[in-house]
Amino acid sequence: MRNMTLLIIWTILFIFPCIIFASNLEKRLALSIGNRDYMSPPLAHPKNVTLQDIQIPRINIIEMFQQVRRDEYQASPKKQLPCESNALIKKFSYKPLFADVSTGTLHVKNELETDLKPPAKQTFTNKWGMTFVRIPSGSFIMGSPANMKQRDDDEVQHKVTITQDFFMQTTEVNQGQWKEIMDSNPLKTIMDSQPLKTIMDSKPMKVLIDHNPLKAVMENNPSNFKDCGDDCPVENVSWDDVQTFLKKINKMGNGLTYRLPTEAEWEYAARANTTTPFAFGNCLNANDANFNAYYPLADCSKSQFREKTIPVGSLRKNAWGLYDMHGNVWEWCQDRYGEYPTGSVNNPTGPTKGADRVIRGGSWLDNAKSCRSADRNRCGPGFGLRHLGFRLCVSTID
Repeated sequence: MRNMTLLIIWTILFIFPCIIFASNLEKRLALSIGNRDYMSPPLAHPKNVTLQDIQIPRINIIEMFQQVRRDEYQASPKKQLPCESNALIKKFSYKPLFADVSTGTLHVKNELETDLKPPAKQTFTNKWGMTFVRIPSGSFIMGSPANMKQRDDDEVQHKVTITQDFFMQTTEVNQGQWKEIMDSNPLKTIMDSQPLKTIMDSKPMKVLIDHNPLKAVMENNPSNFKDCGDDCPVENVSWDDVQTFLKKINKMGNGLTYRLPTEAEWEYAARANTTTPFAFGNCLNANDANFNAYYPLADCSKSQFREKTIPVGSLRKNAWGLYDMHGNVWEWCQDRYGEYPTGSVNNPTGPTKGADRVIRGGSWLDNAKSCRSADRNRCGPGFGLRHLGFRLCVSTID
């Protein structure tokens, strides 16, 4: 008897209000659509509302549904909806097959599907701790104005369109990530095995190795600033070294293809919708970037010169969430270096011939001029420098 009483009370307090809400929902939704002139002619049976009856092709049906819920909430005596956790919302928002408002499912016409899909992934972090952010497609003016002070002649302005979204690593590849990917060095494997490990761990051998180029080979870490730690950018890597790194990581990945950015992608991402010399404005200081701030742009103030690399992501990020696009280490691009095209282009990948590869962004060693978004530099693919590293890109994963 007690259980029966509880069941009746539960029915009155929960199920009955849900039935009323669902009934009100279909009526109010149909009324809302009708009042907004989204239908013609008015439906005789509003219970079976389908999007084929809607004249305006970009109607936001989710927003309308949520407004009906808000109205019901305000109209309820105790300002609450007993169906707050009901699955109706999820079905209404994402079920793409067909629509009966009373059940909360939708039939979505092809041109409406993008409105009702879950939002596209904006960031992801892989198993090596590399975080990537989505860079939206779009157009920009690449290069620098002819009247800009301290510009170079190879920065001829031209319109570039990036036609597809892509993902860019929010930081430069750090030493820890490099070592983890490149840790398949056969020499290191031999040296780590017993009994050689016992010999190599002895004090005399440690002293010898620590002052020998063999150490860099065994550690799989070519960086000059090893003491900076695993969170500091890997540097002293050549373009050829990076190609080896890419082959290794792509064999280990989960279906993603990692690559270097093109030069156009790099500048587009560095600017993040800005037209000033830097993503942060007309001047750059040591709070924004790690560079030789003793030499700022003309009419800008001097600041700190750190004289070495610092951990990636330590300073200010740009509007698209990217760190160290100005300074810390130069960054390899995929392109060969060459003259810019004179007209508008889509997705440029650089010239097909040429010895040098493009490097971008400036470094801890360079002045502000070299850290500008438009500044270009180049290096032979076989050379590694103590102020030269890289970051990765991934094509869209949706």
